Amino acid sequence: VIDADRLAHEALRPGSPVYLRIVALLGPACVGARGKLGREKIAAAVFQNPAMRKKLEALIHPYVFRRIREECRKSAKQIKVLEIPLLFETGFDSVCDLTVTVEAKPALIQKRLAKKNFSKQEIKRRQKAQMPLAEKKKRSDFVIHNSGTLKEVRRRVKILWNEINRPL
Repeated sequence: VIDADRLAHEALRPGSPVYLRIVALLGPACVGARGKLGREKIAAAVFQNPAMRKKLEALIHPYVFRRIREECRKSAKQIKVLEIPLLFETGFDSVCDLTVTVEAKPALIQKRLAKKNFSKQEIKRRQKAQMPLAEKKKRSDFVIHNSGTLKEVRRRVKILWNEINRPL
């Protein structure tokens, strides 16, 4: 599994090829201890300012996609699973053979994000920045429902995995 969020966080570290441009865009207020960019400060800045978010994405997304391609080339596995929250928004679905959207009930999503200390306003801002779930589901080849237990969603993923890997 190649996780785009992990690679986006990598882009925010001192020494990444886009780090200095991100600091120049966001300003020194977003830089914390040891030069590390504060994700909470970044989120506060960009989710209130769509133009700033677009500029930040224009720096981070090409880096992330380059790293995804590198990791795909290095992997000996025939099937690569990419976890990309903004898959359709970025157009990266165009290089995928199959797409899967994971959905959960809105109340459950809010509950899960609240456990991660997201405020209701922050949750709304982030959801507004994303494509509506109904549109993602329309564009997806498969949809997995994630409103139950971890055991249930793992079972659903296993069923889907077996279906995708079934010999023709």
